[in-house]
Amino acid sequence: MVQNSALMDDNRAIQSSVWAIRIALFSAALVLLTILFHRLFGMSTAVALNLFALAFIGCGCVLAFGLFALVRIWQRGWPGGSNAVTGMVIVICLLAWPLGAMVKTGHYPVIYDVATDVANPPQFVFASSKRPPGAHNADYRPEFAEFQKRAYPDLRTMKIQRPPEEMMEIVRKALQRKGMILQGEVPYGARGQNLGQLEAVDRTLVLGFYDDVAVRVRADRNGSAIDIRSASRFGKTDFGANAARIRALRTEIVARVEASVPAGANRRRSQ
Repeated sequence: MVQNSALMDDNRAIQSSVWAIRIALFSAALVLLTILFHRLFGMSTAVALNLFALAFIGCGCVLAFGLFALVRIWQRGWPGGSNAVTGMVIVICLLAWPLGAMVKTGHYPVIYDVATDVANPPQFVFASSKRPPGAHNADYRPEFAEFQKRAYPDLRTMKIQRPPEEMMEIVRKALQRKGMILQGEVPYGARGQNLGQLEAVDRTLVLGFYDDVAVRVRADRNGSAIDIRSASRFGKTDFGANAARIRALRTEIVARVEASVPAGANRRRSQ
């Protein structure tokens, strides 16, 4: 009876090692296929996030199966240890991604919406209708302002000595140069207002998550005042991605301004 019980334990250990490698391979394939389908074939972000969660639950099962199998196999000297070890190595590599993100969280504020004017941020006009179910509301959350001021004090309104109509076209080119897809435009002067706005959508490099961008151009005493807002549709924190996007777009706008000739100068030359 004791011998049969020990044999059953050994069989369970061997089966656990087999299931460890199977679930590990399934979880790895699920992560890779989810990234591929979300990035290239239009899988919704909500579905992708659920599949990632399922894969990470599988990783937890692999660690449980693998540890149980290794302990028993080590004690008994039975085969199957390589399956358990391989499965655990695979899931440790997979878990390095979310664990690394958790470590990074401590270096960034827990916000997902960043603007150069937190007192009066650009309001999304077109993005609201394009956000899928489960995404964040497109309204700016005022409580983010203090976190942003402490974390990103360099993000402020741009002042450029060019007329707003000219800056609208420069901003359009800057958005296109950064690979963003234009979603809509409020022309400068629409409804008698001394402002205009361009909206675009950007995607993260690897996972392809969608982030919304709005650039508002207002008339200023010496030219134009430009404010940029970048907001993630999903996630409690953006790990600094929106601030980095604003900085990159701001740099591109400055480069477009410096590379272009003011419209007034062209008129003077033609005269």
